[in-house]
Amino acid sequence: MLVLSPRQDAAAATCPAPTGTDRSSSISDVHLLVNGTRVPDGGEVTVSENQGMRLAFDFAPGAVESGDYLQYQLPSVFRTPQGIAVPAFDIPSSSGAVVGCGEIDSNGLVTIVFNDTAAQTPNLTGSFHADVWVTAGVTDEPVEVPVHLSDTAAITITVNPGAGPAVGTFRKEGWYTFGSGTIWDAQRLLSWRIVTPEHDQDLTNVVISDVVGEGEEWVFNCDEGRQATITTTPADADLAATVVRTECTETSQTWEMPRIPAGTTVTLDPIPGQGARR
Repeated sequence: MLVLSPRQDAAAATCPAPTGTDRSSSISDVHLLVNGTRVPDGGEVTVSENQGMRLAFDFAPGAVESGDYLQYQLPSVFRTPQGIAVPAFDIPSSSGAVVGCGEIDSNGLVTIVFNDTAAQTPNLTGSFHADVWVTAGVTDEPVEVPVHLSDTAAITITVNPGAGPAVGTFRKEGWYTFGSGTIWDAQRLLSWRIVTPEHDQDLTNVVISDVVGEGEEWVFNCDEGRQATITTTPADADLAATVVRTECTETSQTWEMPRIPAGTTVTLDPIPGQGARR
């Protein structure tokens, strides 16, 4: 199983609606990367190796208007972490200018909406680049995995076992959130979520800690009314209710739960922070 997240800085809380023309036919190339090198048909990847996916687009001069969009359905062997939508992120052009906003829904549909800068950019080219790594579902033996990249491109890759965890990886995803009517509200500047990995056996007496690194200039917001919402996959409200935050300081938060059943993930979302120490 392959898991991905976008390698872009977070943008606004949401992208504008795609109100213009569907420009999906302008996707010029889709390919996988390992350590920055394109993976060919028959190529190999290794668990926990530095992998990525790149979707490139290319437009003729004057072809894009603000509100135009393109969409791409991620290959079925990819998914967002535990089927969770990915928050909005910027889309840069080849010159580095932000020309649009992207989102990935829980079904793996990428939507990129272009802005006024894109409409004013001649010979617009750019890309969507996602980090990708192999986690659950990998055995101790090499496995061949077909990857349908587009209607005209498909490859088969060999996934080799690696030194990383074969049953999953903790995910921590962060983004900017702005207060209503207040653009730079430090109380609401940072939010993130934590998603636990799936395991093939029950876990008991689970402790999850989130810690501010030394020298990092932000703190946890410990307001009682702003605790993270707990959900599980598969959904189990009774199980989610057993997750208790046992500690919160400016530099650490800890949650405890008596048990995570096999095949279950726990999501803490969102976790609010402050943008700077006071």
